[in-house]
Amino acid sequence: MLGKTAIAASNRKIKVVYLARSLEATGGAEQQLARLVLGLDRSCFEPIVILFYRVGELINQLEAKGVRVEVLDKRGRWDLVRQVFSLVRLVRHFGADVVHSYLGPPNVASAMLYSLLGKSKVVWGLRASDMDLRLYDWTRRGTFALERMLSRIPDLIVVNSAAGGEYLLRAGFEPRRLEVIENGIDTQTFRNTPRGIELRERWLSGQGRFLIGLIARLDPMKDHENFLHAVRIASSMRSDVRFVCVGSGPSMLLAKYRTLASSLGVDRLITWVGEQQDMPAVYSACDLTTLSSAFGEGFPNVVAEALACERLSVSTNVGDAAAILLTYGIVVPPRDPTALALAWHKILDLDRSTKRNMEIRARDHIRRQFGVEPMVDRTERAYLNLLGRV
Repeated sequence: MLGKTAIAASNRKIKVVYLARSLEATGGAEQQLARLVLGLDRSCFEPIVILFYRVGELINQLEAKGVRVEVLDKRGRWDLVRQVFSLVRLVRHFGADVVHSYLGPPNVASAMLYSLLGKSKVVWGLRASDMDLRLYDWTRRGTFALERMLSRIPDLIVVNSAAGGEYLLRAGFEPRRLEVIENGIDTQTFRNTPRGIELRERWLSGQGRFLIGLIARLDPMKDHENFLHAVRIASSMRSDVRFVCVGSGPSMLLAKYRTLASSLGVDRLITWVGEQQDMPAVYSACDLTTLSSAFGEGFPNVVAEALACERLSVSTNVGDAAAILLTYGIVVPPRDPTALALAWHKILDLDRSTKRNMEIRARDHIRRQFGVEPMVDRTERAYLNLLGRV
């Protein structure tokens, strides 16, 4: 990249401030931010990460690699004035060329402070698509409305899916410039591992031949109800399948879903395990993974991560799931449990050799199309274009 060569020779690196709420390891956007920061060409780019809260194991990973992390120590929802001064001071002191904010409040903050950030170009990161905001509280709806109102201000809006870009335009966003940069999957981390054997044995408990995994936080968009109804239908078709639900969320939602599973007569078929740290082992433990979401997905990481771990997937047709899966799984309509159950049945009935060949090719597909390196490269090019340095 010609621009990067000139920058490296000039000894004047491009300084990029990343603004986020926190760096919780389980958050898809937070993981992508960390992968981007760690993947940047440090001979040309100098990153600093500014957080509202010092939360998340990813902070340690960044600091261990020499990335400066500053925390605004947000003390409450209305702790705004002090934060404004702290954020502006840090951005100006650092001499940021680019301020790249991630999601909701950080995006609103970077836009509202645009005129105070000096020469900095402002980039927004947005992730979801087709959200049904009626199912969320007023803060989520209000933040989205503010983002829409302020969408002309950032110099660039980066979305992680084509579906997400189309959704923003339909919703009334008016960006100066919008670019799709898909997520990057760390295929060195996400790979098939024998560590999954122990989990598989524990979750099957000798009660089934196949294990299907739903890896999804407890959230209305993930549509666990659709999944549970599909489990009931699948259990009427075959008796050799068990299911595991991996993901945390509000206790009231977990109680609701477990009650529904009991009323459908499928509670004995499902293991609820909450949040897990060793996700490659989780994927490897399953014969098949699934995504039952009704809306809101942009680039569903769990679909790509499963393929990277050599596991086929059945997904509802949300976000860019179909573009990620290609022929390495099946896409079904949202809110159609019969279609979901039939797709599981179809994949589980593949002969072993055919299924294994598909799994191997699936990993190579993710490595080539959605690896970390392509994501970082495209983001660096976006920064250079924004600054006129290409």
